[in-house]
Amino acid sequence: MIETLKAGGVDFSAGANVLTGALAAAHGTVAGDANDQRLDALQAALTTRAVTLAELTQGVARAAPSASAGVRTTVASLPPELLLAAPAPNCPSLRSGKYRVIVNDDGGTVPATGVITLNAPALTLVNTVGLTEVLTPTGPCTYTDEDGGEVFINKAGVAIARVSGATTALHGAVFFPEQAHSVADLAGDYNALAFDRTTAGGLVHATSSGFTVDGVGKVTALTFCDDLRVCVPATAATLPSLTYSVNAAGGFNVTNTTAGYLDRAFVYRAGGGEVMVVELANPGHITFSTRNAAVTLPPLGRIQQSWNLFLSSIYTAPAAINLSKYTVTGVDVAAGTYARAAVVDFNTLATRPETLEINSLRSGYSHRVGPVTVPISLGGTTTVAEFIALPMRGMDMSVLALPASNQFGVSLIESTSP
Repeated sequence: MIETLKAGGVDFSAGANVLTGALAAAHGTVAGDANDQRLDALQAALTTRAVTLAELTQGVARAAPSASAGVRTTVASLPPELLLAAPAPNCPSLRSGKYRVIVNDDGGTVPATGVITLNAPALTLVNTVGLTEVLTPTGPCTYTDEDGGEVFINKAGVAIARVSGATTALHGAVFFPEQAHSVADLAGDYNALAFDRTTAGGLVHATSSGFTVDGVGKVTALTFCDDLRVCVPATAATLPSLTYSVNAAGGFNVTNTTAGYLDRAFVYRAGGGEVMVVELANPGHITFSTRNAAVTLPPLGRIQQSWNLFLSSIYTAPAAINLSKYTVTGVDVAAGTYARAAVVDFNTLATRPETLEINSLRSGYSHRVGPVTVPISLGGTTTVAEFIALPMRGMDMSVLALPASNQFGVSLIESTSP
C-alpha cells in the first residue's frame, strides 16, 4: 500500500508509522504533524481523482500476487498504483506514468519494445528514444499521434495502437502500465494464442498452446497446437527447457536452452488482480497468454462495442483500427453457444447473425462458426468468417486468429451493457 500511495504522490514511507505512531491533528492556526499532513494529502488526492478509500484498499488487495481467486475479478479496472495518478481530459483510464510498449515489428535484431513516459493531462509522451510526441484526441479514449498512428485505451488501462517502426509501414502495438513482477508471480496454468513462424522460412501463422509455470519460473508442462486445433502435449522427453527470469530492463527473459533462443515477456496485472503475459521474439513473433479458466456465456441482451486491430503475416497493420458492435440474441446453456446480431454497417445499423461456441478448441477459448453465408437484416447476404478467440481475463480484451485470411487480431472492449 505504501508504494502504491507513493506512486500516486502521497509518501508514507518516511517518518513514523501512520497506523501505530502518534498523530497530532491541525487545530486553529497550529498545523498538524507530518502524519496528519500525509493523511490530508491522501484525502485531497482521493477527492481529486474521485476515488474512495474503500476502492483504493480493494484495488490493493486484488492486485497482490497472493490474492485468491475469490478476491480477484474479471471486471476491468485500473491497477491501484494508477488510481491516484492524473488522468487525461477525455479518458479516465489513461493516467500519467510509465508504460510498456510492445510492437509487432520485424525490423530489428532485438525485440521491439521499450518504455514511454506519459503526461496524461497534457496528452504528451516521451517515446522510447527520448522524443516528445503529442496525442490528438479523436474521441473518448482514442487518439492519433504525430506519425499518423492511432491509440485506443480501455478501462483496464490497456491500449492497442498502430505505430511507426523500422520501416515506413505502420505496425501493430499494445501498451500498458509498466510493472515489476517476480518469477513467483507467474506461477500457474496458462492458455496462449500467438502469431509466429514455427519452421525456418515458413509462413507466419496463428498457433495456440497451454503451459504451466512453477514458482521459480520454469515451464513444467506444455501443449502446442501448430494449426490451432491439433495439439501435441510434450512428454518428459520432449518438453523443452523453458525458463522465465527477471530482466533488469523490465519484464522477463524467456530462455529456451533446447532451441537456443531468448525472448522477452512482460506481465500486466490489472485492477481486478488477473494477469496477462505478452511475449515478443526478435523477428516480431508475438504471444498473448492468460490464466487457464473456462469462458462463461454472456447474458441475453448484452450489447458490446469493441475496437479491433489486425496484424498481417508480414508484421504490419495496414488497416485502421475499426469498430465492431453486437447484441446477444440467444443463449443455449446446454450446447455452450450463443447467437448475436453483429452490426455490418454503422450508417444503416444493418446486422447479421453470428454463432459462437465457448470453450471450443479447449477450455478458455471461443470459436465463431464459419465460413457461413448469412442474411443481412436490411437485405442481401454476407459471409461470416471463422475465428478462434482467447479472452484475456480481467483486461476487457481478446486476441483472435482468422485462419482463412491468416490474420491476427487484438480486440479491446470499448463498452458493455449489461
